[in-house]
Amino acid sequence: MNQNTVEIRDRHVDPPIVTPIVTSPGPQKAFKFWNMETFNRFSPRRVLKGDRNPSSLPPLKARAAALDSTPVDLDQLTTDDTIIALMGPTGTGKSSFINMLTENDAIVGHDLESCTAEVSMVRIDDVVLVDTPGFDDTNKTDREILSMIADWLTHTYQREIKLAGILYFHRITDNRVAGTPLKNLRMFEKLCGKHALGNIILTTTMWDKIDETTGQERERELRGLYWKSMIRLGSTTVRYRNTKDSAWEILDKVLQSGHNRHAILLQKEMVEMERQLNETEAGRTLYTALESLVKRRQEAFDEIRAASREQTDQEILKRLRDECDELQRQLEITIADLQMMQISVGKRFLRYFTSPFLSYL
Repeated sequence: MNQNTVEIRDRHVDPPIVTPIVTSPGPQKAFKFWNMETFNRFSPRRVLKGDRNPSSLPPLKARAAALDSTPVDLDQLTTDDTIIALMGPTGTGKSSFINMLTENDAIVGHDLESCTAEVSMVRIDDVVLVDTPGFDDTNKTDREILSMIADWLTHTYQREIKLAGILYFHRITDNRVAGTPLKNLRMFEKLCGKHALGNIILTTTMWDKIDETTGQERERELRGLYWKSMIRLGSTTVRYRNTKDSAWEILDKVLQSGHNRHAILLQKEMVEMERQLNETEAGRTLYTALESLVKRRQEAFDEIRAASREQTDQEILKRLRDECDELQRQLEITIADLQMMQISVGKRFLRYFTSPFLSYL
């Protein structure tokens, strides 16, 4: 064995792996990587400061300590960048994931307030992580969020910049996929389209806040029901353990599989087909959301009428009334969004919406 090559056994890989010594103008640095196959396949366009000679480098996880992270503007992106978008509902850990990689806690949100109010980007070497707001933002409507994401996707695609991968975040602590989580998932599917699903990694979070058995049961439900069609078309799943090692491993997984970059459906619709946002699949999803809200409000109305007849406990009635108030608020916002996007709401919905609403609430 060459004296400049060290044979070691890594706890993550069997058989043993090899660690080469990379020559640089300064002192020599040893970079550990998980296996030779990955090392040979991974050839980023940039190298570490002072190490300009090697044609390939180990995965980012092995080089994390030597990498800097900086915010980046849209105009600074290039076709050489490996761009990874983070999507999912508010509070699922998107910003925290980036903070774990960058060791910067400045942008972590707190309580129920949405952390990410706009599309933001941070560069790590030649990787750019794009943090997007969820469609349950506390300060912006779904239309505003969709317009914001659509603008970013359109501008990058017009410059022939495509996503290398998308991480879709979901809390494993959610005991059911309904309401906000389901709305985010449906919008996400319409944004991406079928042809981009192979570049999507469905990422479950909050594993440190749930027992393993319950988490595994919910993961099986996600894979076998809600994510089944996406997985069948090429999407993969991964668990984010809320640790630095886990974050770097997920990022390297995207890099290893992100060689075939595809435009997502919304980009094709708005750039190639020259559609307006209200004509896209994602835009029309807002109308579907309206139908769902109308149905849920009717169900809540029926529950209140039944509870009143049966003289149900006042606390239960109050909970039902509060739910109706929230549904009414969401209906008003959704209809305003649709009208702003010039999507026809329809006389049937408007008539139902403007009818007397639970006068006894």
